[in-house]
Amino acid sequence: MRIVQVANFYSQASGGLRTTMEALAEGYHSAGHEAVIIVPTEGRRIATEACDWGSVIRVPSRAIPRSGGYRAITDVDMLCAILDDLRPDAVEVADRLTLRPLGWWASATGIPAVMWAHERVDGVLRAFTPPGLPHRILADMWNRSTMHRFDSIVATTGFAAEEFERIGARN
Repeated sequence: MRIVQVANFYSQASGGLRTTMEALAEGYHSAGHEAVIIVPTEGRRIATEACDWGSVIRVPSRAIPRSGGYRAITDVDMLCAILDDLRPDAVEVADRLTLRPLGWWASATGIPAVMWAHERVDGVLRAFTPPGLPHRILADMWNRSTMHRFDSIVATTGFAAEEFERIGARN
């Protein structure tokens, strides 16, 4: 089984997300599966690197202002083309904002998709939008749409799960 994980906010200097994804990939490999991680890079070309547990595909991305150096893959069409070439058996997405369209891609191709919820959308909105916006209402609307795009949503903390519990998500 080929399991492809896709994430933004991942770098060699990042801790939690990178560590989690690589630990999952090692576990998948140990269980006999092929693990592929797709993440952003500063480079201008797609680059693939072999690892003990599988491979990392680094995709050109944009710097995210005021984020401490994180980058985001914004070319979803390119990601879908990469996924088409990889022909995964399952997809895991670890970015609740910019990579959400991959849930539709997975659904359209009949591939199970998981959304990893590492953070809260209302918190991201508070950090990057003007004060006074209805952050909770906007987050609830966003999360309702997200839960319909993915087969499963895995919240990594109770704090992250609260947003989905609040809207009655069952997946």
